[in-house]
Amino acid sequence: MDLSRQSRELLEASPTGVWMADAQTGRPVFVNQALCAMLGLSVSTLLGPAGDHPAAAFVAACQSAMRALLDVDLDTVDAQGRLLSLALSPRPVSLDGMEAVAIWCQDTTPLRTARRVADRNEQLLHSIIEHAPAAIYAKDAEGRYLLANQTFYDVVGVTAEQTLGHTDVDLVPPHIARQFMDNDRQVLLDGTQQRRDEDLPHPDGSVHTYMSLKFPVLDRDGRAFAVAGVSSDITPLVQAREAAE
Repeated sequence: MDLSRQSRELLEASPTGVWMADAQTGRPVFVNQALCAMLGLSVSTLLGPAGDHPAAAFVAACQSAMRALLDVDLDTVDAQGRLLSLALSPRPVSLDGMEAVAIWCQDTTPLRTARRVADRNEQLLHSIIEHAPAAIYAKDAEGRYLLANQTFYDVVGVTAEQTLGHTDVDLVPPHIARQFMDNDRQVLLDGTQQRRDEDLPHPDGSVHTYMSLKFPVLDRDGRAFAVAGVSSDITPLVQAREAAE
């Protein structure tokens, strides 16, 4: 399969990497310089026998995508061994009277790297929240729970299923719920961080005092759309203070 000079110039002008193969045999017939620069390999290497050369995994992924005509996300390495993430998009093409499949190769390394970092940071934050000795939670402007940690579930005596999407009215006695909701409402109205002592009955019937630090959660426009809180059990401190008095 031979491409005309005009077709080659058109494909070479693409800033996106292009790998093209004969639709019938799957034999690679063309790669552009953008792809060579992306992988750090020469045209002859990319068009040569796959074997064990550095692009073997890339060529195999392209041939698989070509057969299925399905987009593929590929994690591979370039000639220097650096991690490279590529989005492969196969498209049947007819050039110069010949049937082929062109794989458009987009370097998504920065996006995938940012996504992996974001996922790792999310997992880190989740781990910290779950292992914190204080009750941590967040509620939307209507008082519905958006998240809570295991300490919260333990001290309130509820499960995640009983909590998320529900309000304090569903979880604690009415007078306690009113206390919590009034304090949350004040945080939203004032738009400031506030500290409050709040009483909470434990599953064993004892009433504990918590020092709750509550603050508004803001959207991109600076508007409060939720209230988050960190509540620490200060019952021993309260008891010691009362005994001293």
